[in-house]
Amino acid sequence: RAKGMNPVIFEKMPVAGGNTTKSSSGMNASETKFQKEQGIEDSNDLFYEETLKGGHDTNDIEMLRFFVDHSASAIDWLDSIGIRLNNITITGGMNEKRTHRPEDGSAVGQYLVKGLVKSVQEQ
Repeated sequence: RAKGMNPVIFEKMPVAGGNTTKSSSGMNASETKFQKEQGIEDSNDLFYEETLKGGHDTNDIEMLRFFVDHSASAIDWLDSIGIRLNNITITGGMNEKRTHRPEDGSAVGQYLVKGLVKSVQEQ
């Protein structure tokens, strides 16, 4: 609703989150404020190239470019609603610390779902 919209959320399961609750690694993003605060040098172009390589050059390049170029703003938006992903590590297929996780190291999926549900309920 922050941008004048009236979103509707559909969930087919009895509890919110679906497969997202099973996600345990983190959320990949480049050029984030948390990377900069921690002295991690990363770039959208490097993120793009490494993801393209990991996808064996079969990625939808326009979608990948959009995803990469908006990854930092997604981390910022989540942080603005209380979902802080400032624990950064390296996971498979990358050369820089780019995987953003909850500060306490908990699984990212349940953390995201709980935070998003809380944000919706507060509005």
